[in-house]
This record gives sequence, structure tokens and C-alpha cells, in this order.
Amino acid sequence: LLWRSLVLHLEVWSMDDRKTVAWGEGHNSWVSGVAFDPYWSPPNADGTGENAVYRFGSVGQDTQLLLWDLAMDEIVVPLRHPSGGSPTFSSGSPSAHWDSACPPTGILQPSPRMRDVPKLSPLVAHRVHADLLSGVVFSTESIVTICRE
Repeated sequence: LLWRSLVLHLEVWSMDDRKTVAWGEGHNSWVSGVAFDPYWSPPNADGTGENAVYRFGSVGQDTQLLLWDLAMDEIVVPLRHPSGGSPTFSSGSPSAHWDSACPPTGILQPSPRMRDVPKLSPLVAHRVHADLLSGVVFSTESIVTICRE
């Protein structure tokens, strides 16, 4: 899950871990829109989730479009385990393997410090419009940016 914030960076949030797992900076003003590119695939993609690379774009009030790559093998998320022991496995469904190791829903965990999570740099930064940008949409053949005018 990508999210923009009312600052100059964006954050990649893990739904499973309920925390920021990466962040990126490159905009000179507020980030106003982010989107994954569902049509892009990296060269020699092997199709496994372990080596997955995701492309996404962000736009901001600085009138720039930034393109980013997020390589999942560069995101290091420590394994969770119950205090005083190792993670426990069950013989149930694959999604249940970590059920006893995950904190219950509703418990707030402290946010990691930015210096403790990987920092992403944009692959491309390009001023695409004279007006403030508010959104970005990917299609099979183009990238569409949305401005406020």
C-alpha cells in the first residue's frame, strides 16, 4: 500500500506488519497522488513474489511526476514472534501459519524511525505541467497526470 503524506515524502506501508517498510523522497512540495503501474513488469521477471519489483508513480504540488521501483527483496521486515520464544506454526491453512505469532488486530505498534527503514530514490523526476498535479493514472500505453485546472 502506498500513501502520500502532507510532507515531501511518500511511504510504503505493509498491511501485514501494519507499519512503514520503505519511504522515498524527491518531491519539492507536498505529494498529492500516488499509484502503482499494474502494466509494468521488470525485465526477466521470474513471476515469484520473492523477487518482485513494483513500479509506481507519484505527483506533487511541485508539478513533477516521479517514477519509482520497489524491489521486495530490498525490503527487510523482521519476523514477528511471541515474546520468549520462536514463531509457532500450525497445520492449518497457509494463512494461519503465523496467526499465533502476529499481534491481535487493534493493537497499536510504535512507528519505526525513518532511519530504520529503507529509503527509495526516484528513477525519473520530470516536470510535466505548469499547474499543481493532483493525481496519476497508468494505462497500457501512457501515464496520465491530473492537474487542478
